[in-house]
Amino acid sequence: MESGGKLAVSIEKSARETLCIVIKDSGCGIDSKRIPHLGEPFYTTKERGIGLGLTICNKIINEHKGFFHVSSKKNDGTSITITLPMKTSELYVVEA
Repeated sequence: MESGGKLAVSIEKSARETLCIVIKDSGCGIDSKRIPHLGEPFYTTKERGIGLGLTICNKIINEHKGFFHVSSKKNDGTSITITLPMKTSELYVVEA
């Protein structure tokens, strides 16, 4: 968000034993034609980017048996939801 804006992060537990991390901004949004390419290796819209940031994030999320979803509207912000299982053979989320 080049000229400021709001960023919100929330964590939600779903009934299906999953944890959702939702990251929302009030930025300029992402063109709908670009969304399917997010996470592809070397795909970037930045002049100095190398296009590996979301690729690495996607790999980490997949290794934890999760997935991410991007929802965006041009000039109306972007929402990224990361969904992870609460229990796997390697991971247990402990509730306080």
